[in-house]
Amino acid sequence: MGDDRKPLMSTFKRYVVIQLMTFVFGIIGPIFLVIFFAAQPEPSLKWMYWFGLFITAADVLIALAITSSVTAAESKTRSVSTPPRTDFPRPVSPCTRRHRRHLRRIGTG
Repeated sequence: MGDDRKPLMSTFKRYVVIQLMTFVFGIIGPIFLVIFFAAQPEPSLKWMYWFGLFITAADVLIALAITSSVTAAESKTRSVSTPPRTDFPRPVSPCTRRHRRHLRRIGTG
C-alpha cells in the first residue's frame, strides 16, 4: 500500500509546486479578488471580480495541464528505462538439445 501512495504523493507535491509557481506568475488574479472582497461594495469594482476569477481559474487549469504533461512524460521515461524481465526460461537451441541427447546416449550426462 505504501508503494501505491508514493507516486500519488509525488504527483500531488509536483502539482502544489507548479500551482504556487503559476500563482507567482499570475498573481494579479488573486490580487483582484482580494481587492474586490476587501473593498466596500461598489459596482465599479465588479470587473475586478470577473477578471480575478478568470485569471485565477486559468492559473489552476494551467498548473493541472503542466502537472499532467510532466507526469505523463516521466511515466513514459520510466517505462522505457525499466529493465526487461529476466524470469522467463531461456530458450534452448537445437544444437544444445542434440548435445544433451548425445551426452545421455553415451552415459555422461
